Amino acid sequence: MLAKGTSHHRGVGRGAVTHLLALLVGFALGSVVSNLGLGGSTGGRRSTSSPAHPDVPAAGRKDGAANATGSGTTAGGGGGRIAGAGAAPVPFFPGTYGEWLDSVMPPQLLPEYAPPGALPFNLTMSILRRTRPVVGNTERVRGFLRKLRGGECTVSLMLGGSVTAGHNGGGPEKAYPKLFTDYLNAKFPCAGDGGGAGEHVYKTTNAWNSMSHATSFSAISNLDRVDLVIVEFNVNDSFTPGKNVPHALEDKGLWGGTLGEWTVPGSLFVISKVHGALLFPFNKLRHSLKSRPCASVEYRSLWYSEMLLRKLLLIRKPDYPAIVTFNADYIGRIWAGNPWSDPKKARQSLFRSNHEPLKFWLSYLYDVPVFSVSLFHLALASKLGTDAQFNFNETRDGHNPYGTNVWHADACCHPKKEGHRVLALVLIYNFADELWRMDHDGSVGHEDRMEGDFTIDPLRPRLRDPVYMSPDEDGLYVRDSSDGVTIDLTDPNGEDAWRSKVVANEGWTWFADNKDKDKYGLIADDRAGGQHVAFRVTGQEHGVVEATFIVSYENFGIVLVWLDDKEENTRKDMCLTPLKEVSWSSGQLSGIWGERASVPQAELLGDRLRMGESRVLHMCLTPHEGKRNGEGNKFKLLGIRMY
Repeated sequence: MLAKGTSHHRGVGRGAVTHLLALLVGFALGSVVSNLGLGGSTGGRRSTSSPAHPDVPAAGRKDGAANATGSGTTAGGGGGRIAGAGAAPVPFFPGTYGEWLDSVMPPQLLPEYAPPGALPFNLTMSILRRTRPVVGNTERVRGFLRKLRGGECTVSLMLGGSVTAGHNGGGPEKAYPKLFTDYLNAKFPCAGDGGGAGEHVYKTTNAWNSMSHATSFSAISNLDRVDLVIVEFNVNDSFTPGKNVPHALEDKGLWGGTLGEWTVPGSLFVISKVHGALLFPFNKLRHSLKSRPCASVEYRSLWYSEMLLRKLLLIRKPDYPAIVTFNADYIGRIWAGNPWSDPKKARQSLFRSNHEPLKFWLSYLYDVPVFSVSLFHLALASKLGTDAQFNFNETRDGHNPYGTNVWHADACCHPKKEGHRVLALVLIYNFADELWRMDHDGSVGHEDRMEGDFTIDPLRPRLRDPVYMSPDEDGLYVRDSSDGVTIDLTDPNGEDAWRSKVVANEGWTWFADNKDKDKYGLIADDRAGGQHVAFRVTGQEHGVVEATFIVSYENFGIVLVWLDDKEENTRKDMCLTPLKEVSWSSGQLSGIWGERASVPQAELLGDRLRMGESRVLHMCLTPHEGKRNGEGNKFKLLGIRMY
């Protein structure tokens, strides 16, 4: 459902090794695309009458206001020229940030970006060129740009988490979605339905990451219109909880297995028995692996990201939207030393919780453009070492103006309000760049090209074969409708829609428990446990019942969950018995996990419902068990879905 108040704004086996190599190759390919896609020249013949850059005046102004942020460096050769044989030179972007800003930014918005102190650090054209690591197919983006030029009022859907919401950065009014929409309204006035002045608007959702959006896609599919989708989950997808891929219909192996434990190839133990000296190390390894939860967070992130991306590519609201992967930020604390992070643990991770390489890889395969802020910023922040990255020892290392603590408002991942202007500028730069290329790139527009976007065909849109999803999974979650029937407890205005489904309630309360009072859910919170709630549910086509809830690192507990035909609680004694924190045990939903974050998780119940079968779904909070972080014992239910 839509977030309240944000709808209208102005403005070790072969497979594992292959998988890892694929990720690294994808990262490298993304960098190559970055270097090639925004170079100082491009192919295609040009007419001698090609117009100049539509946003560059014949004699660009160079007043002090426009240059106050810094002259910067030139963009690939000092404002390159693009021309065909015998054609007059066609100007590209001006050579400095100040000149570029003066050429593309509406005058009324210049004070927001030009004066000293408007940005957290000096921004240059060289930096802006690094912000599109994957060019991708441009047809969808250009379709959006043609709407802007044609005076259509557009709807931008911003899929993101707390960064997109402006957490610790001034809130939604200061966050990049609002700033970018303000730019669209100032730069591309549009006409309303009655012929008068209209406005471009943006919308957000109450979901958090790729998993929650992919499994609760009705928050998107129920919208009347979507012209642009910005997918900003670089941070939140690193918090994709679970011990496996809950929605997988097959064993995903070592990287993404669904069996609840890691396994070691049998041949390894044959070797260990033959070579006695290796027996102890391999047995120790076997014990270690079997004691760890199954499936890497990277695999879960990729699986759910692919599901979401495939669903987005098929929506028509009313026609195909432009889709952009936007890597707006990274988790800073994992790059620090103690007490924020354990450097050894960080070195044992694949990407230090930065899922940008995964986004490059998947977006590259699906030909989706990627805009990135974290790509250039993390490199600049860390190039002088950890101390300088956080400016811990300025007398020895000097001050790093691009340091993570200069950018972030907290220990996690949230830009300061000045940082949101950089996020907006990156979006503006890349759309302005594409607008210019749309006018001067003669290599596009041929319907028979293999490089064309086959997903936009109005009659038979064609997706590539899935990379991580099986054909059955794709059929269920993407091709078929798995939205089903939803009891949505996150919508601030949705109480009337679900209240009649509750047939018993002892101690559960519906409210928003976060600081901004906008994240609703049905909550039980009592160390003694025993709180019970029951819902009337009806089976749908596939017989699946899914529960979505919050998991956190402290003050959260475990509920029992079961189906029967009675409305009263028939398991009161069990509801008062403490349980171990085992989230994949049948009949339990655990709100406890190890990461220092609170995020949604979706789990499928073991029991199935026949189509049309009506039963009662029970949940009860169990007592606080002593070996936990925090003294609280909360469980927050976000929704129930039958499909």
